[in-house]
Amino acid sequence: MGAMQSSLLITLLLLLLSDDVSAQQSCVPSAGFYCPSTTGLAISCPSGYYCTGDPTNDHIPCPINTFNPALGGASLGSACQYCPRFFIAGSVGLTTCSLCPPGSYYQDHGPASGPNYGGVCLACAAGTSSNANSTDCSSCLPGTYSNTLTQTCSTCRPGFYQDKPGASGCLPCPSGTYTYITGNASSAALFTPVWGASDPAQCINLPAFGAPLVCLPGTYMVSGACLPCPLGYYCPSMQVSSSDPTAVRVCPGGTMSAKGGAISPSDCSMPSILQPFIFDACSVAPGGSGAMHGLQVTASVTSLSTGTLFFSTATAVYRVLLQVLFLFCL
Repeated sequence: MGAMQSSLLITLLLLLLSDDVSAQQSCVPSAGFYCPSTTGLAISCPSGYYCTGDPTNDHIPCPINTFNPALGGASLGSACQYCPRFFIAGSVGLTTCSLCPPGSYYQDHGPASGPNYGGVCLACAAGTSSNANSTDCSSCLPGTYSNTLTQTCSTCRPGFYQDKPGASGCLPCPSGTYTYITGNASSAALFTPVWGASDPAQCINLPAFGAPLVCLPGTYMVSGACLPCPLGYYCPSMQVSSSDPTAVRVCPGGTMSAKGGAISPSDCSMPSILQPFIFDACSVAPGGSGAMHGLQVTASVTSLSTGTLFFSTATAVYRVLLQVLFLFCL
């Protein structure tokens, strides 16, 4: 490119920039409008804000405890409305107010007569909970509990009980006992774990030594032993046979367990790009017969940071990139 052409190009760019700056400088908003930095045209004030026409402070968010659902707000008083009682706006620039969620309760922090009730949502204390839009909290029932992490009443897990209301946790069954019921020999499940036990009498002695092996929830049976449920899976049942197809179940898509020994889908609380059902299809879960090898898989570990799956058989350890595994399983 010659010097003449370069000079013309630079001149053209300067003209375009000067036109844009001039357009922005010439944009003088009126009340209810503002001038975005990306354009020289005044546009209507967005919902959740008010615009006074001041070019140095052109669109201002509605303050906490107020909302504005409409466009074109011209002043704080005309645009931003106080939330009705029992509703809150906990941050600035909101277009709607919301109810207090479950596990919390509403309380006025302004004049009782309004219009600015100054409502806030406060967390329920441990051992209590609430439904949405509540003004107080109720004690959790026996067999349930709540704490600062759950904030809603959760059911006691198998192997635990709580016989008092308003508890912040559950009590473990004595050693050698568990919360379960026994079916007959013809039933689909010989032993069924019990959730939400509310009486220590529900902790029943486990089958005596010498009886058929029973693997508790959170474990699964391999070669006459009970092993922790692997990552990416949960084991909800009391297993009496290694051939039980329901003993090891896949975490819901996009999730995985934080550690081994999960007993329910609620334990699959970690987000994951991995697809455990792909592992299952490839039979790389412990106890499966690997589709990529004829030997039984004895263990598997996933690495989220490196996108790698390690699994072992009786004679070798395999390292597979998850992208390759995904393609293979498709």
